[in-house]
Amino acid sequence: MKKLFLMGAVASLGLLASCSSDDDLSTGGKNDLQQIKIGMGVQATVGATRGTGTVGGVGADNNKWAGQAINIYMFKKGTLDVAQFDGVDIYNNAAFYAPTTASAGLATAADHSVKYYPTQSSFDFWGYRLDDAIQGTPAVSEDSTMQEVGFTLDGSQDIMVGKATPTKDDLKECADSAKIYSAYAARRGVQPDIKFKHLLSRLVFSVTGGNEAACDNEHGVKVTAIKVKSKYTGKLIVAYTPAAEVTNELVPTEDVKDLVLMQRVTDDTNGNNNLIALEAKNPEWDTKTGQGKKTNIGEAILAVPADTFDLTIELSQKVKTQEAYNDGTEHEAVYEDKTFSYTDVIKLPDDVFKAGYSYNVNITVYGLSDIKINTTLTPWIEGGNIDMNPEDDGTPGATPTPEETYDYTIVTEGTEGAELTVYPTLDALKDAVKAGTATEGKIYKVGEGEPYTFYKVTKKSTSVTPTPAETYEYEVVTDGTDAESTIYPNLDALKAAVEAGTATEGKIYPVGESEPYTYYKVTKKSTTVTPAPTVTYKFADYTYQGTEEVAGHYNTKDLLDAADLLKVENLNNIYEVGTEAPYTYYQIVVNE
Repeated sequence: MKKLFLMGAVASLGLLASCSSDDDLSTGGKNDLQQIKIGMGVQATVGATRGTGTVGGVGADNNKWAGQAINIYMFKKGTLDVAQFDGVDIYNNAAFYAPTTASAGLATAADHSVKYYPTQSSFDFWGYRLDDAIQGTPAVSEDSTMQEVGFTLDGSQDIMVGKATPTKDDLKECADSAKIYSAYAARRGVQPDIKFKHLLSRLVFSVTGGNEAACDNEHGVKVTAIKVKSKYTGKLIVAYTPAAEVTNELVPTEDVKDLVLMQRVTDDTNGNNNLIALEAKNPEWDTKTGQGKKTNIGEAILAVPADTFDLTIELSQKVKTQEAYNDGTEHEAVYEDKTFSYTDVIKLPDDVFKAGYSYNVNITVYGLSDIKINTTLTPWIEGGNIDMNPEDDGTPGATPTPEETYDYTIVTEGTEGAELTVYPTLDALKDAVKAGTATEGKIYKVGEGEPYTFYKVTKKSTSVTPTPAETYEYEVVTDGTDAESTIYPNLDALKAAVEAGTATEGKIYPVGESEPYTYYKVTKKSTTVTPAPTVTYKFADYTYQGTEEVAGHYNTKDLLDAADLLKVENLNNIYEVGTEAPYTYYQIVVNE
C-alpha cells in the first residue's frame, strides 16, 4: 500500500509540473496541493473600474459585479508579511477581476495564473479598489501596522476595501480557527470570501421642471453642470495588523475642490466604460398629469463623507431679448443663450452624509433665477427626506421615512409550507425582504443546496415620526382693494411662493398674466405635529450566522463602547470584536 501511495504522489506531481507555468507555486514534493480560490461577496453596491462611477443599485437584483478590476494581498496571518513560496510572492498587490452579472463569485487573476497554498502557515486575504484615484503603490506605514496608499478623487471613482472573514459554517468545517485560511482549511472546502464595502458617499442627481415653460425643449432651462465641493486627497488603509487602531480605512486630508458630475457613454452595456463630460439636459413635462417629470442627470458624484456639501448648479436658457414687431408685419423674436450659476448647501436633518449611503438630490427648476432643491435620502442604506427652499433661511424640514425591521428565525416546524423560492444566503433573503419580493410571516429556504436552512420572517416594528403638515386654502375673492402688490402669473406660482414663505396666509394676492386679475385669499387649514418617542439603544450579544453584514471591527469591547454608535441610524447593525478569530459579535437593539 505504501508503494502504491508513493507512486500516485509522483504521478500527480509530474502532471502538475507539466501543466504549470513558471510562476505557479507547488509544495515541492507533496501530493496535497490546494488551489487558492478567492470568493468575492459585496456588503453594498459595488463600484466600477477606472473612473466609471458606480455599478449596481439598491436591492439584490441590481447589486452585481461587472468584471471590475481589484487588487488582492495574501499576508501571513496577523502580519503584513507577504505570503511566499520558495522566495516568490504569492499575491502581493495582485491584479484580479471580479465576477460578472452576479453579486458574489470567484475572482479571476488578471494573468490567469493558478496559485496553491503552502503546506505550512495560515494567511489573511485583503482586497481593495481605487480605480484611477490611486497615487503610487501601497506601502507599509512607519509603525509597521498598516498597508496604505495615497488617493486623489475626481468624483467618478468608487473606493472600496475588504478582508476575508470566515462564516460560522467555515469555522464548523475547519474546526481549528487558527488554520483559516490555509491548505488545511482549503481541503475542507473553506476558501477566502472578501466582502467589499464602500468608503464614499454617493450623490445621485435629477431635475424636475416646476412649470411647463421650464421644460420646453427650445426655450426651457437646461442643466449644464453640477459640482460638489469635497475633500479629495488622502490615504487609503488597505490592510492592517491587530495592533493597529483603525476605525476608518479612509483618511482624507483637509484639501478640497469641486467634484464635477459626469455621465455614462450611451452604449455602455456593462458599466465599465470611462465616464464622459455631462451633456446639457432640460427637464421633461408630462402633459397628462400637468406636472414636470423627474429626469435623471449624469451618473453620480462619489464624495468623502461630510456633515454638509457645497453645491453648485450651472444652468442655461435661451431667453427672448427682443420682442417681435407689433406693427402688423411678420417678424421673429430674437433669442439669446443666457447662463446662471446657483450655489447652496446640501444637508440632512439631524444627520451627516455617511459612507456606503446613496442620496438622491432632486433639483426643481422654474427658471434661471427661480430654483428649488428637494433632497431625498434613499438606499443603498435607508435614509430620509429633505425639503429645501432656496429663498428661505436654508433650514430643511425633515420628512422621515418609515423604518421597518425584521427578525429572521431558524425554524424546524411548518417547513413543509415554505415558499418555493430558494435564496443562496441569508443576506440574499434580507435583500429580497427589503425589495418587497419576499414578505414577512412566511418561511423561506436558504442555502446552495439541500439540506436547506428554513427562516421565518417576522416584522419587528415600523416607526414614523411625521413632520408638521401645513395645508392652505386658496379662496377666490371679488374685492381686490387690499391685495398685495406682488402679482403671480398663475395659481401654481402663488402656491409655490406660499410654500417658500415669500407669500403668507391671511393675505390677498392678484393672479394672472395681465388685468383683469383673479384675486385669491390664502388661508392656513391645519398644522399637525406628532412628537417622536424617546428611544435609547444598547449592545446585545449576537450569535453570528456567518453571512450577515458586519458594520465594523474593533479590537476590544472598550473601543466599541467608545465609538459613539448607539444611535437610530445604527439600529440592528452587527459589530465584530477581537484581535483574531473566533470573534465576539454584538448587535445594536432598542433598550426596552
